[in-house]
Amino acid sequence: MDFILKKANFYALILSFSLYFLLLVGFIIEYLKGNRSLTMIIFLFALLLVTYGTSIGIYIKNKGSVLIRYVLAVSFLIPYGISIISSTSMVTFTFILPIFVIAFMFFDRKLIALLAVVSAILSILFVVRAVNLNLHNGNTTSLVVMIIVMLGFIIAGSMVGTVNHQMVRDINIFLDNEHKNMDIKQGIANHLEEIMATLTKTANELADNSQKSSRVADEIAITIGEIAIGAGEQAKDTIEGAGVIEDLGRNIEKEQTNTIDLKKATDQINSLKDDGIIILKDLTEKTRMSAEATKHISETIIQTNDSAQEIANASDMIKNIANQTNLLALNAAIEAARAGESGKGFAVVADEIRKLAEQSDGFTEDIARIINHLIEKTSGAVKTVEALAEAVALQNTSVDQTNQVYEGISMAIDNMKGDISEMIFSCQAMVDRKNEIIGTIDSLSAISEENAAGTEEVSASIQEQTASIEIIANISQELVKVTEEMASTIIGFKSPINQ
Repeated sequence: MDFILKKANFYALILSFSLYFLLLVGFIIEYLKGNRSLTMIIFLFALLLVTYGTSIGIYIKNKGSVLIRYVLAVSFLIPYGISIISSTSMVTFTFILPIFVIAFMFFDRKLIALLAVVSAILSILFVVRAVNLNLHNGNTTSLVVMIIVMLGFIIAGSMVGTVNHQMVRDINIFLDNEHKNMDIKQGIANHLEEIMATLTKTANELADNSQKSSRVADEIAITIGEIAIGAGEQAKDTIEGAGVIEDLGRNIEKEQTNTIDLKKATDQINSLKDDGIIILKDLTEKTRMSAEATKHISETIIQTNDSAQEIANASDMIKNIANQTNLLALNAAIEAARAGESGKGFAVVADEIRKLAEQSDGFTEDIARIINHLIEKTSGAVKTVEALAEAVALQNTSVDQTNQVYEGISMAIDNMKGDISEMIFSCQAMVDRKNEIIGTIDSLSAISEENAAGTEEVSASIQEQTASIEIIANISQELVKVTEEMASTIIGFKSPINQ
């Protein structure tokens, strides 16, 4: 049905475009005669471009679109309406006939009804206009005939549209059912073809597998004989394995004892580690106290050095005073000598003062020498104390590093204790597994003896199975032939469906 609709759209485009072009040519001829205006020609030409450009665009996008028929009908009704309203010729009615033909091509009852209603309205307008303008004089018969023909087309169009609508509906139902049946048949054929392909493949594989199974059965028979020999040897090996497991068990128990001893040694190391940490903490505290004492001594020596410096400064002042006193005594002696006898007593006093000044100067030099010696000693003591402070700081750093090392040792010992505990647990688990393995080997030894007896029975069963496999191989070959014949039949069944 889509194919018919696409063809109808294609021919409708060509036919309606031709009619519209002829109508436009007629308007151009009337324009040349002076009966039409240039505006009308331009309007009709623009309408041609718009409507048919739209129709062609819709057709390119969807060749089976139902919009094309309505666009074409509207594009033709506009110039036809203009002709009916403005023309004085009785043959103007004939221009509507081709558009009815186009409508019949689509079997569209709605479109035919729309054209019939519009044509009836335009016909009434034309008759009224003809009567008002006395266009019917001398053409009454033609006018009546045209009206009757138009009414006949309208009635016939409605009847044909109704019949076509029912017919199209029945055709659509029939085609839909036929398509469904064809799809079902095609699906069945495809499914059968797939089944036959699978069956053929399976039959071929079964035949191949049967041949392979036959060869494998022969090999199995040989292998079973070898297994029978190996079963006896396996029984011997299991007995030897039991002895090896016993030796392994003794080694595991020895390893367990060593692990317990290692745990005891680790506990002792842990105890010594704790004692070392306590001693190290005490050493750290004493080092801190020594550093504080050294700092206090350094501060005391520095204060002593400062005090000695102050004494030296005071001694210098005393020396200056003694020098000034000596000068004053010398001046007093000179003045006493000038005074003569009256100044002798004063000269004696001045001489005593000079002697005291010289002694004070000597004492201040002794004090300065002692102070300088004291300053040298205190300076050396300051340097010694500073070196001692650096040594104490280095000792403190070493103690901290030692403390960190002890902490690392502590963590390592704690981790090792966990590992040793796991080792003890693993050793116990290994002992338990050893006992289980010994029990399993004992059972395996008994099973090996039973296998040695059972292999002879299996060998006989394998021979019977080999004969059965050969029968299956023959049946598989027959099945391949049957599936090939069925595949040929299905191909013959599909050919009419595809046609």
